[in-house]
Amino acid sequence: MYPSVVTRPFGWIAAIISLMIMIRLFVSWIFAIHYAALDRKTFAGALRASTSLVNGNRKKVLLSTLAFWTPSLLLIIGNSFVFRITRDFVIRSSYDPTSMNILKLSIFASAETMTTMAVSIGISIFYSILTTRLFYAIKEGEALDSQTLLGKDAVTDRPVVTRRPWLLPLLIILVIQGVFFGYLGRFLVVSEIELPLVTAHRGSSFKAPENSLSAVRIAIEDGADTIEIDVQMTRDGVLVLNHDRSLSKVASVGERFHNLTYAEIAEFDIGSRFSIEFAGERIPTLAEVIQCMTGIPPSVKLNIELMDYGYSPEISRAAIELVKEMGFESRVVIT
Repeated sequence: MYPSVVTRPFGWIAAIISLMIMIRLFVSWIFAIHYAALDRKTFAGALRASTSLVNGNRKKVLLSTLAFWTPSLLLIIGNSFVFRITRDFVIRSSYDPTSMNILKLSIFASAETMTTMAVSIGISIFYSILTTRLFYAIKEGEALDSQTLLGKDAVTDRPVVTRRPWLLPLLIILVIQGVFFGYLGRFLVVSEIELPLVTAHRGSSFKAPENSLSAVRIAIEDGADTIEIDVQMTRDGVLVLNHDRSLSKVASVGERFHNLTYAEIAEFDIGSRFSIEFAGERIPTLAEVIQCMTGIPPSVKLNIELMDYGYSPEISRAAIELVKEMGFESRVVIT
């Protein structure tokens, strides 16, 4: 837990002192498990023996430990960073249905978990080897250099590919198989499994004002398969987006929607009530929404729900004519 504002700077001083104490104890007791396992000492005896062995070599032990853990932690962090950057790039550049992107996310999560686990196990093994070599080196009075700690010789100094010529072909085969089965798996999933389609209700109404152009755009960016919007007709016959009988919910205007003209509605701000980020957002027309969707892949559909409340009997005909006029028939469902 971070030091609070009230305790600053005392909280930070206490945190730093606590960290220094923990590091000192860690270094002092680093060989306790060796004494307990190899020399069968008691718990307290192992701690005392480890502290005694480290005394006089504390700086070398600390530097050796830091030299190991610094790249190890960077490796773990870098592994997660690479996975997440790659995942975000793949998802953001994909025009697949949201259900397919969810499958990709699960694959990335599983791969990241397994890789992190493998890296962590490998680091633990190497750390055990390092501390054991360090233990015997100090105990027997040997020099603490890389050759002693890592056990290097003329053979191990050669590149790993030279020592194990089968490793590079194996890695190439695994990469080819991964790419092949990735595409094969995608084909099998798309062709054999009926994945659910995701509909954005009133656009992305959780992230932006409902039934707004921003909500439509964000829903498209989030990978929705269908954008659902509510459409009503103004007093002068313009098709615009709105759900309720009035605008009290989105713009604090209590007047009945069918009594307002488009010129009046166009003045209302539906963004500020949702968030200051969307201040100035206006109620869009159906034509503007269709125009917004013409530049995206045709796999994204538009569900137009007509909300006439019995005041606009001609709304269905007007919606159909507008959709045909804009050549959007193949991508629209009108309900």
